[in-house]
Amino acid sequence: MNCSEVQEIAPRWLSGELEESLSAQVRVHLEECAECAHSLGEDASLDARIRKALLQEEPATARTEEIVLRRIASERHRRWLATGGVAAAMLVALIFGKPLVVRQEPGKLFVDAARDHRLEVMEHQPRRWRSEPAEVGILAERFGLTGATTLALAPAGYRLVHAKTCRLEGRAALHLVYTDGAREISLYVRRGTDGWWPVASADFGVERMASAERAGYSAVVVTTGELDECRQIAERAVSVL
Repeated sequence: MNCSEVQEIAPRWLSGELEESLSAQVRVHLEECAECAHSLGEDASLDARIRKALLQEEPATARTEEIVLRRIASERHRRWLATGGVAAAMLVALIFGKPLVVRQEPGKLFVDAARDHRLEVMEHQPRRWRSEPAEVGILAERFGLTGATTLALAPAGYRLVHAKTCRLEGRAALHLVYTDGAREISLYVRRGTDGWWPVASADFGVERMASAERAGYSAVVVTTGELDECRQIAERAVSVL
């Protein structure tokens, strides 16, 4: 069994639906192929994190289990197809000159951001926020930014409340919170690649999330507002960065 064959049946193997004869062949391949073993290990870990996150958000009922399994299956399918599918969509965007937005199931990045926003912004868990301009500026410098940039990132009608550092997908991120007086939004800034990546968006409970990447930075936005607004804030953020 080669790598492409393993990847094709990986979703069934991870969910335990594969017959024993094929499962044995997969195990043999994984013992010999470090790349496939690492990839399927990441998928298994992601499945576990999504299951844990969703079970904490929903009542522990049979319906919950169904929702969890469906979400895991959707996420796994998206991961296997993401590279080719997004590449094709980006090509269409370049040809026709239209903005590209990818709507997807929430992966690890969005799950981490949504949970962080809920705990630290919506539920006001005790955290050491930095509100003074000088302190915010020091945090921003860790990410190659300035205090002025954090102010410029504020969406129209919003002002910066405070900032702190956190981790999304195990990577350091600058967590900026803005308010319009009635609602607070979270903007997470991380160092990214030097490439361009389309705006991606997803729902997770009451949270709306969007991410975009440009010029060495990526931005993730979490809000309880409209999804279109969330996407626009993410697009504007990377244009400022």
